[in-house]
Amino acid sequence: MNQKPSIQTIRLAVSVYNQSDTFIDSVAQYIKKYAESYAEQQSLFIQVDIFDALGSQTTQNKQIDQFIEKEYDGIA
Repeated sequence: MNQKPSIQTIRLAVSVYNQSDTFIDSVAQYIKKYAESYAEQQSLFIQVDIFDALGSQTTQNKQIDQFIEKEYDGIA
C-alpha cells in the first residue's frame, strides 16, 4: 500500500491595525504571497490568517491573545 507523504502545515496569524489602509493591506497581501511562494519552494503548506483590528489597539491585543491560545506557529 502506497501512502502519500504528509505535507507539513505551518499556521501563521497576522494582526493588522487597520486593513482599510492601503499600505497596511498591501503589506498583508505581500505576506500571503510570500508565504505561498516559500511554501511551494519548501514543499509545505502555510496557512496565513489575516485579522483586522479595525483601528483598535484593544482588539489587536485580544487577537494576539487568541493566536497564542490557538497555538499558531507564527504571529505577525
